[in-house]
Amino acid sequence: PKTKVENKQENQEKVNTPEQPPMTEEDETDKSNNQQQNPGDDEKVIEAEEKEAREKLKELSRNELRKLAMIRNIENDKVERLPNSLCGLDCHIENITNSTIHILDVTSQILVDHIKNSTIVIGPSSGSVFIRNCENCKFYIACTQFRTRDCTDCSVYLYVATAPIIELTHNMRIGSWNCAYPRLNRQFKEAEMDPMDNKCYEVHDFNANDGAVPQPHWIKMDAGEIVNNQLTIDVANKGTPINPVPLPEYEDTTDQQEKNTDESTTRNKPDTLIIPQEPVEISSDTKTPSEVHIPIEEKTIIDTPVEEVHPFEEKQNEKVDEDENKDEDENKDENKDEKNQDDTKVDGEGLDDDQVDLEF
Repeated sequence: PKTKVENKQENQEKVNTPEQPPMTEEDETDKSNNQQQNPGDDEKVIEAEEKEAREKLKELSRNELRKLAMIRNIENDKVERLPNSLCGLDCHIENITNSTIHILDVTSQILVDHIKNSTIVIGPSSGSVFIRNCENCKFYIACTQFRTRDCTDCSVYLYVATAPIIELTHNMRIGSWNCAYPRLNRQFKEAEMDPMDNKCYEVHDFNANDGAVPQPHWIKMDAGEIVNNQLTIDVANKGTPINPVPLPEYEDTTDQQEKNTDESTTRNKPDTLIIPQEPVEISSDTKTPSEVHIPIEEKTIIDTPVEEVHPFEEKQNEKVDEDENKDEDENKDENKDEKNQDDTKVDGEGLDDDQVDLEF
């Protein structure tokens, strides 16, 4: 049995500890789903894995470390270094063709040499990344210092803590880092890099005024190209992919442009002319349209209704027409006689009556 002191302490703890509402079935389901979906996001699991990885690296020989840190002579293949596999080692990537290389861990510095038609992802490097003799490649690089030499037709999605340097480089497209993979935020922190302070566009060109190097030396990517070409890499049991570097603001106007095109097409259609139809006596079973729509471009002949004339009215109209014609003939004869008399008077001036008769 508990003593009085123990009972008093237990009651005091109950008073000081606020009661929490019981978890509902939905809360328990969400909690279990999160644990199942992202088991690698647990801080304790991550710290334990990092500690174990460092212990294993200490046990490796120099040749084994060299083999782990050097990736070379790869063609039509894919090579990955996952989180907690390098733990700050120096790396060398060389002679890669038509391949994909993923360095998804923190490194101290990396040399990239003779790469062609490939995609290279380099996670946070606390030192420098130097790429040379690369052609038609796509790079995702996060580092403290960045430098290129003898590179042509490459795209670089870059995070760099200092101003990047290019030399003897032609047509290099540079944009902000847009790659996401698990634990990337922790790696930025480990490499002591601030993801909010990206100097990728503060490029220093050693050959800015050198006419021997073809222009353009480098091109700044627009926001749409950066946002639309994001890369997400999933790693099993390592957590949710994340990108701590903010993307540029960009609004996709494709839907709006299609909408405007549809509206302009509708607006350019020919208008219709509405002609009211005159009332006509029809049977009760027939439906009469109140309006007739006729396109302006089409030529349409509309017959006007003919009025019916009563037979008596027709005879009266004929009689009136005959009288009018008769009057017109009489007027013509009178005008003719008057003209003849005027002509006779003019011609017979100064003559006797007999002479006038003869002349006439």
